[in-house]
Amino acid sequence: MNDYPESIGPIPVENVPVFHSLRFPQEVDRLFSVAAVANSFKPPTEPTKGITMDALMESLGPPLVLNLEKGKDLLS
Repeated sequence: MNDYPESIGPIPVENVPVFHSLRFPQEVDRLFSVAAVANSFKPPTEPTKGITMDALMESLGPPLVLNLEKGKDLLS
């Protein structure tokens, strides 16, 4: 790691776990024993917020028909 530039950040530690596959349950358990990974994939703590696609479509109203001339260049 002699050529590792400090501008990237601190030199990586040597005890970072390496995962080649998640084929075996032991590997999955080892992956999720890493706190950052477990935190990323934990269930949500609060209910999801948002609207349904139907509600979005209703809020937009009817489509606007532009009645453009077919083949006309609108940029010139």
